[in-house]
Amino acid sequence: AALGSGGGGGHGGGVGVAAALLGGSSAVSLGSGTSLGGGHKQQFGTSLFVLLDIWEGFHMKLSELTDVVRHGSTKLQKALASFVGVIKEEARKCLSDFEQAITKDPIRTPLPIDGTVHALASNTLNYLKRLHESHAVVSTLLPPPPVHQAGHSRVGIFYVRVIELLRANLEAKAKRRERRREVLSTIFLLNNYNYILRTLKSSELLSEIQSVEPKFKQTYEGLIDDMIAQYRDSWQKAVECLIASGSGGNKDLPAPKNKYSKKERAAVKNRFATFNQEIDELYATQRFYYIPDKKLRNKVRLANKANVVPSYTQFYNDYSQTKFTQNFMKYLKYTPESLEDTLDGFFEGTTTGAERGKKVRLFQFHRD
Repeated sequence: AALGSGGGGGHGGGVGVAAALLGGSSAVSLGSGTSLGGGHKQQFGTSLFVLLDIWEGFHMKLSELTDVVRHGSTKLQKALASFVGVIKEEARKCLSDFEQAITKDPIRTPLPIDGTVHALASNTLNYLKRLHESHAVVSTLLPPPPVHQAGHSRVGIFYVRVIELLRANLEAKAKRRERRREVLSTIFLLNNYNYILRTLKSSELLSEIQSVEPKFKQTYEGLIDDMIAQYRDSWQKAVECLIASGSGGNKDLPAPKNKYSKKERAAVKNRFATFNQEIDELYATQRFYYIPDKKLRNKVRLANKANVVPSYTQFYNDYSQTKFTQNFMKYLKYTPESLEDTLDGFFEGTTTGAERGKKVRLFQFHRD
């Protein structure tokens, strides 16, 4: 309002107002610019949004202010240029710090014990969603697209780069745990890939990203399917116990019949016992794992049941009515129905809400 009310003195009144405005604002920005852009990692997000608020208001009046200052002194013109430069430079530094924080988030931090979404993923997506609220202003702070991405939006390119950095860090975290806890790493990546895609789909971010990477959604759907297949493979040892006689490595398993030799009885017993042990061990290991997305949880369960239950049902029906043992309760621990019920109990998680919610914060945002 002050800039538009030059009074009766033409540009003179506006120059006076601009001088007072820039005198105070430049002093503040130049005096506090370092702390705004170079604060603690947990605060740089807040610093950026303060700067964006300042720049958004200032940018709306920039052409008008430039026109007013043009009639002032050289010192005033330099003050305007300096003020604009400081705000843009500090905001750009905060954006760069954001990318660096993702890249440098420690790989050695433990995965969530239930394999759910990592704090790095949730905080990064929250940060992007809030940035997108000011995407027009953010775009003025980003460099022009490289030649091979000419015509794409600046914010779209930035969002793609951030998601790529996030994915690389999450995969590095999972890979470090892979040797000791391969299934946990698989569930962890499954949950995080799904969270990234679901969060982007529920916001306007996905359309910006797909304007740069048209196959982004398809890529992440493929990653999710890969993790489901990888999880299914972790049950292969249990399934192999159920392969019929003469197939693969089970040539020692006799065909179903009414009378077995001692060696044949032992072979059938061993198959049931091994399968039971595999199921017990898988449950003991995976009972903590949690898939919070109900749709995804059901999809994984259905895929796993399709992998295990038909084979067990056939094996059970073939041998349960034959006289391979006098202690059927010991070996026929599962019926096909009870096995299916057991598999339906996976991915509910048995950790408490407090344990599941225990996550290290990377960024902390404050809205007034």
